[in-house]
Amino acid sequence: MTGFINKVHILWDLTVDRAKASPSLIFRSILVGLTSESQFIINMIFPALLLNLVMQSGNFDRVLIVVLLVSALLMFIGFVDDVHRKSYRNHFIRAMHYWALTLRNKVHKVDLITVESNEGKKKFWRADEGLFNAVDVIEVIFATLLSRIITLVVTLYIFSHIHFLVAILIWTTAVLGYMLDSKRAEKMVQYEQKIAENNHILKYMDKTMFELSIVRDIRFSDGKDFLSSHYTKILATVRKIQDKQRLTNFNYQVARAIVSLIRTTIIYGLGVWRFSLGELPLSDFLLFAGAAQLMSDSTVQIFEAFVSLSKMIPHYETLSTYMSLPNYADKSGSLPMPDSIEEIVFDDVTFYYPNQQKPALENVSFVLKGTDTVALVGENGAGKSTVIKLLLRLYDVSSGRIMLNGIDIREYDYNEYYNFFTAAFQDFNIFSFTIGENLTFGENNKSVYEHLSNIGLKKKIDSLPKGLNTEYSTMFVEDGVLFSGGEAQKLAIARALCREKSQALIMDEPTAALDAIAEYNLNNLIYGLSKNRFTLFVSHRFSTTRFCNMILVFDKGKLVEKGSHTKLLEDKKLYAQMYDMQIAFFQKGDG
Repeated sequence: MTGFINKVHILWDLTVDRAKASPSLIFRSILVGLTSESQFIINMIFPALLLNLVMQSGNFDRVLIVVLLVSALLMFIGFVDDVHRKSYRNHFIRAMHYWALTLRNKVHKVDLITVESNEGKKKFWRADEGLFNAVDVIEVIFATLLSRIITLVVTLYIFSHIHFLVAILIWTTAVLGYMLDSKRAEKMVQYEQKIAENNHILKYMDKTMFELSIVRDIRFSDGKDFLSSHYTKILATVRKIQDKQRLTNFNYQVARAIVSLIRTTIIYGLGVWRFSLGELPLSDFLLFAGAAQLMSDSTVQIFEAFVSLSKMIPHYETLSTYMSLPNYADKSGSLPMPDSIEEIVFDDVTFYYPNQQKPALENVSFVLKGTDTVALVGENGAGKSTVIKLLLRLYDVSSGRIMLNGIDIREYDYNEYYNFFTAAFQDFNIFSFTIGENLTFGENNKSVYEHLSNIGLKKKIDSLPKGLNTEYSTMFVEDGVLFSGGEAQKLAIARALCREKSQALIMDEPTAALDAIAEYNLNNLIYGLSKNRFTLFVSHRFSTTRFCNMILVFDKGKLVEKGSHTKLLEDKKLYAQMYDMQIAFFQKGDG
């Protein structure tokens, strides 16, 4: 009993959730069910009624009038049904889009550690699968279940005057069918969740194998055979699950067909037998046949509706599980952000990535002033990017604390904190929108061309027929444009610069794809910007770090040196060794 009540409670929550997107969805669903069901009932009763009218009155004019009236009524109900069905469908699509967007917005609220973890990804894929498999709960309850129960009551009333044994037979076979469908639904959910977990790999391989921009890398790395083999293996895994799913479904369909055949044979056999004995008038026989078929269909669909609802429950639970993950912002304080940065303090900060035994950062402490232009230096994996992610509150520290103007950064309002910073990452993304939309995301910014000019992209943009309105990539249009690696990186940097309200500029390898001249110009630009706001770099190029007044050197997750470029060279430690190696490399290249 407790399990049943729990299921009812879950279905109630699911129905309420679905109705949030479009409150009139329930009302429209009921109208669709009633208009559709009324047509079935009229079509069931009308032939018997018409035959009885002809046999009793013999007045064909009266019969013709009745036929015209009933036909007009059916036409009117059919028109109303069509109108409401289209309206319902529009509201249904709106609700589906609402919840799809809600789930995707949730991804941006969950902490990055969870989102990026394999378990977090699996939870999302299951939730996404659950969303689309539980979205039509209102239609099942109000358009199918409720209306079919009404039909069931009508047909039970008819059979109570003809032969109640038929009703018992239909219900008995329907219960057997329900048991089969329930078992099938349980197995289908298991298969669907397995497919969902493998589909993300298949989608990645689809993109990898067939994305035109990747063809070059595949061709010149001779990776076609390897990728084809890997793609085939993943495809075979998914197909194997799908084959098992289809076979299971087929076996249950055969069993259901046998039950249906037995039911139909007995029902019509009983009707013909009673008609042959003269116990069932011809008009009642027509009503018997129509009611038996309609009752059979209604009963089957009622139980199928219960099966569908029971199938929705585990899907909705996976969705609810993801939606109930704590929002990162919920762990945030509510303090307003200051007008400027006085100092940033890392106080004995340690951070572990999930499933890692060694910390990415270990007992890191330093103080930065708001007027500093800072560079983070070190080998790959030294902890530089982790410092940025912790400072930007993409991750939370494992121990220690980070303070801004003497206050733990977790005490500041989450959204205000994000707006306080602007960042350009090494693994940036340029979206398949217009260039202008990539820069401002629809916000009005009168300084866009100034930033493009400073970054060295204005001439490029001006040369395009549509300027800022040019689509980036040819995914959706033929006249889109693709930039070189350096140009794309400039665009990503320009996007960060367009967030003029931010008080701090964070850049992860900003010059990695730039040539020497572009790098020189960018350094001068950022040097000018750093006079107005706090600026922090991650860089491997010492030509970029030279103009920074504070350089932090990391090695294996620890801060090992700090100071200006001149001071660190004088100390002749790790920074000086890395600098000498880079200088020697370029001198050797020039030779």
